[in-house]
Amino acid sequence: MSHYKFLCIKNFLKYVVYFYCYCFLVSSAVSQNYDPYLDSLKNATSGDDSVFYLNELAWNYRIKAPDSAIQFSEMAYQLAFKYNNLQGKSTSLVRMAGILERADRLEESIIKYQESLQIEKKLVDDKGIGRASAGLCKIFRKLHQFDSSIYYGKVSLESYKKINEKTTLARSHGRLALAYQKKGEFEESVGHYLKSIDLKEAIKDSIGTAIGYSNLASFYIDIKGFRQSILYSKKALRYFEKLNLKSNEAKVQTNQAIANEKLGNYDQAIEFHKRSISIKEETQNSEDVAANYLNLGNLYYSLMEYEESKLYYLKCLKISEKEGLDQRLHRLLLNLGHVYRVLGEPDKAIIEYEKGLNLVKESGSRLVMQEYYSSLGETYGAHNNYEKAYA
Repeated sequence: MSHYKFLCIKNFLKYVVYFYCYCFLVSSAVSQNYDPYLDSLKNATSGDDSVFYLNELAWNYRIKAPDSAIQFSEMAYQLAFKYNNLQGKSTSLVRMAGILERADRLEESIIKYQESLQIEKKLVDDKGIGRASAGLCKIFRKLHQFDSSIYYGKVSLESYKKINEKTTLARSHGRLALAYQKKGEFEESVGHYLKSIDLKEAIKDSIGTAIGYSNLASFYIDIKGFRQSILYSKKALRYFEKLNLKSNEAKVQTNQAIANEKLGNYDQAIEFHKRSISIKEETQNSEDVAANYLNLGNLYYSLMEYEESKLYYLKCLKISEKEGLDQRLHRLLLNLGHVYRVLGEPDKAIIEYEKGLNLVKESGSRLVMQEYYSSLGETYGAHNNYEKAYA
């Protein structure tokens, strides 16, 4: 048998196997999650059409069935390779990269994005270059490789500028804002946040604009720019109230509360926390409302209003124990013990301290553990139980 004939038979068998695998996957996907593109794929009349539909299926299934999504993208890549469809290959690589990123397989995701980027550079496709570079910008930020994140963020931005697509430009500025923020270059970060917001306002993207202002408010809290945080929180709040986006509105109210507390505006801080709590209770967001209860407990403690502090600590405790929020319990139980001590209830204080200490021993920091031992020693010593205080 000639070498050429052998290769033909080998390739034929390869695609027969591939075809049956493909049919199995499609029928399996139909039984789990129907998607109109599955019918389009079955009726595709060309290889390029099949590549397109497989890539669209990979995108649509990336969340609800990621295993199927990765198989769709891999099949798209194989077909695109067979038909020398470079654009299809690049898109399938981006799909694979996105799915791998969601699975926290970041190093593998980088390889796929970089392969896609090389193809797009050969095609001189600015949109494709922007897309692959945007993915690399995100992943390098997650890996705390901020210089690389900024480099690819700039590549993405310059590529999108060439096609003058405001939506993608706004997202590019947003990615660069985050990368510069994480690197600690705050002036650059603010500049990109504001450019992103301006572009979103220009295209009348009300939700995007509101989220941009909200992100900027959170950013200023992180760098202790509390007055600026309040300014941008107010702008965000106006949008979220009009759009009736309750969960976002609650987040902004919390930002307002934190910023006002830091500025010594305690009455306003309490009011904003209570507004946020009201919204979160309405939307049944129990984990987030626990954070507000904890903040209010801390705020009332600092104001020496210990009964109010205890009230909110106990509300936070109820949710945190129910939801298994151990990290929050580490500090909460310590604070609650302090409140009981101040209120003259040492037995209750000891119960909370010991409960918290047992949790911290399993998964907490040594510093917090030392605080528990110190607090227990002081409480026992104050009530003449010197043996336990010494222990």
